[in-house]
Amino acid sequence: MTEIFKLPPVVLRLSAFIGLLALIAIVFQFFAPAYLSNANMHALLRHMSVNGLAAIGLTFVIVVRQFDLSFPGVASLGAMTLGFLLATDHSLYVSIGGGVLVGLLAGLINGTAIAYLRLPDIVTTIATGGVAIGLSYFYSNGTSISENFFMSGILDLNDAKLFTFDMPVVILAAAAIVAGIILHASRFGRSFYATGENRVSARFPAFGFAPMFSRPLRSVEPWPVWRSRCSSHRPVPPMSPQAASC
Repeated sequence: MTEIFKLPPVVLRLSAFIGLLALIAIVFQFFAPAYLSNANMHALLRHMSVNGLAAIGLTFVIVVRQFDLSFPGVASLGAMTLGFLLATDHSLYVSIGGGVLVGLLAGLINGTAIAYLRLPDIVTTIATGGVAIGLSYFYSNGTSISENFFMSGILDLNDAKLFTFDMPVVILAAAAIVAGIILHASRFGRSFYATGENRVSARFPAFGFAPMFSRPLRSVEPWPVWRSRCSSHRPVPPMSPQAASC
């Protein structure tokens, strides 16, 4: 029995996740016999792929013990940007790139406000999300955009299949694999976990993460506490980063 709890945490989490999915499927199948049908599974996976992509991005934020509540508004602004570019006769991939660029700019604004201006992450992301929702109305004055949408090829991309899997599901799976490799099999990903566990220690050169995270994490470093420790009479190891900075 004790051997089960010695498994890697990733295996335990995946097992719990799969077990929860199986339980949900059994319950839904009991009340709706068509729930596990092939057509319903394709439709369900296709529509949940969008939420899955958002969850992958939020995983990186949660790992470092932060919150991002702006993603619904940013997603809305990105979608409206894509629709606007399609309606103005831009190509499909330019339009997709424009929507992605909006998300990157929103992330840059959030990161700068939190890391350099030291604003609270929850308040900041609520504000930027509200601004993003407001900006999305500028494209169409509050109405939907459908011009050139059905002829742009985006529906062909959505309806494409790869080995019987719908393309949105394939994109989600590819993103999940890349995110898993980054978080669990790279030095860059380990720095996320180190930062989430102890933001101050993650900056120390002994852990090897200081060059990447010393600047972005200035917003969440307890500078008053650190400075009080430097000015206290506690013994500080001569080669520690505290000794050097104090």
